[in-house]
Amino acid sequence: MAKCYRQRELERTSAHEAGHCVFAILTGVPFRRVTILPDAQFAGRVDLGNVEPPAQVDPFNENWDVKAARPYWAARICSALAGSLAETIHTRCWQQQPISDEDTDEFKAWEIAGYFYPPAKADRWLNRLRFSTLEKLRRPDVQAAIDAVALELVRRKTLNSTQVHSLVEHARPCGTRTKARNRQNGL
Repeated sequence: MAKCYRQRELERTSAHEAGHCVFAILTGVPFRRVTILPDAQFAGRVDLGNVEPPAQVDPFNENWDVKAARPYWAARICSALAGSLAETIHTRCWQQQPISDEDTDEFKAWEIAGYFYPPAKADRWLNRLRFSTLEKLRRPDVQAAIDAVALELVRRKTLNSTQVHSLVEHARPCGTRTKARNRQNGL
């Protein structure tokens, strides 16, 4: 028997939001919670909280340092792009977001890239970030983490960052966790 439309939409949204938050964990982007409870604007969302960027990465601050800012914002762009890419992997169908809609992840990524480069160069930078994000999302350990978070989101509807971190840690194979700890400890 075919799944009902609502269940497929819920699973698609959970894969999208799980992609955002798992990639945020991989790149060190903090967040407070993730939910697939729809509101008037979104089917789901990752709540980053009210975090102000450090002065050296804030383009509106006089102490802005482009070299320090680029990796900081690249991690956030990749986390934003990871949602639709994870959804694409889940559905095996590209879901193009309209670039003119200011609430899409794609629009937010373009807006950030515009602080660093003129449009043509920003386009190339975003494409490189999109490709590297997709490659990381396709890794079996990352896909297992996304699947675990998405499944739990369908079940519970909302998870806090501690719960997501726990799911990611348990979904990734032991060798992957050891390698990650060794990288953190400089080994």
